[in-house]
Amino acid sequence: MSQENENEIRKLVKGDELLEMMYEERKRMSDSESLMLEFDKEVEDERERRLIEKTIKLEGKEEGTKLGMEQEKIKTAKNLLAKGMDTKFIQDITGLSKKVINTLM
Repeated sequence: MSQENENEIRKLVKGDELLEMMYEERKRMSDSESLMLEFDKEVEDERERRLIEKTIKLEGKEEGTKLGMEQEKIKTAKNLLAKGMDTKFIQDITGLSKKVINTLM
């Protein structure tokens, strides 16, 4: 493995206890090229799994934020209806459709 690749791997594992431990194990296996290649694949698989997990979490947060915003619009519309505001005004304020507002009445 080139020094450049070695440095790149060190940067990737720095601060992550599990990956650092895996890296140290890889260094111990360095006499066997096939073991090193297998280890490198395991590290890459773990990084990919973590990236997917992080992406799923971010998507979940985004979806939750959107849902919360819609719930807040509905709450606002209900409050405005309770104060006797007309549907068009509520549409303009909340961005909700007339159909949705009518279901809240």
